[in-house]
Amino acid sequence: PRYAAEVAFAKAVKLDATADSAAEIDEVIRVLDKAAAGNPQNDIYARNLAGALLRRLDYVTADEAANSEYVQSLIATTIATANRATDLSPDNVLNWEVRGLVYRELLSVIPDAAEPAVAAYEMTVELAPVNPRYRVEAARAYLAIADAQTPLLDNDDADIAAEAVATRDNSLATAEEHLNIAIALKADYAPARYYLALLKEQQGELAEAVRGLELVRAQVPDDVGVGLQLGLLYLRQGKNDLAQAELERVIELAPAYADAHWYLSVVFEQQGDLQRAIIEVQKVLDTNPDNVTVQTRLDRLQAGETTTTIPEPVGETLP
Repeated sequence: PRYAAEVAFAKAVKLDATADSAAEIDEVIRVLDKAAAGNPQNDIYARNLAGALLRRLDYVTADEAANSEYVQSLIATTIATANRATDLSPDNVLNWEVRGLVYRELLSVIPDAAEPAVAAYEMTVELAPVNPRYRVEAARAYLAIADAQTPLLDNDDADIAAEAVATRDNSLATAEEHLNIAIALKADYAPARYYLALLKEQQGELAEAVRGLELVRAQVPDDVGVGLQLGLLYLRQGKNDLAQAELERVIELAPAYADAHWYLSVVFEQQGDLQRAIIEVQKVLDTNPDNVTVQTRLDRLQAGETTTTIPEPVGETLP
């Protein structure tokens, strides 16, 4: 059985390298499940199975027609499999990293996932205290908790709103501590500086956030995600010329990046150049034909109506 499990695991690794659809991920899960059943004491099989199940969840939760019972069952199986990996080998930092990832990614559907998420990442820090990557991942868990408080900040119940504010502020403070330690461990560690810049943005310190992202851009100039965030911060600061230059640079790197075109259209709209704004929104609609928000904004611009409000991102996956 152990030999068969090894064969199955090797096959799953090969399949996973090219899996990019729900059906292909289902096949990876089937083969990994066979490996885990053949050798239930192997934490590597359990860890990889948990990761594959989490990838499958991404597809399921994005499908509004998905059966709710199936979704809940898949969530429960993913959590149980991640927990099993840490139970089998509690000294393996990779197992705790996957466990933390599972709980962090489920925060939007399971609010109670916050505590186990940070607990798992704190364990990775304990097991690998000089690795800046785990500090950053722990910080991301706390940032996710802070983000989850946003809908509660203006709650009609004063106690609920006050608790949300306290939770957000405490989470941001702990995230900042982890990120500063990561930078102290590795001064040029771009992920730490990137998330620190996003944290500063949440705290309303836009100038500090911009400085941080400019440092990250200097380190990873081809990262279009960093460029987009920097362009958006320039836009929020009212520095439209800088925003335009940065977003156009991003589009040169990734011509099909919808959110870059989306915010470039905002720059043109605020400059009063509706013709160029319409052209950019049309490019977004071409790649997101069923997006009602994009169509509504295009109709508004074509009618000559403008606003200074910066819209939410289209949310398309990076090209």
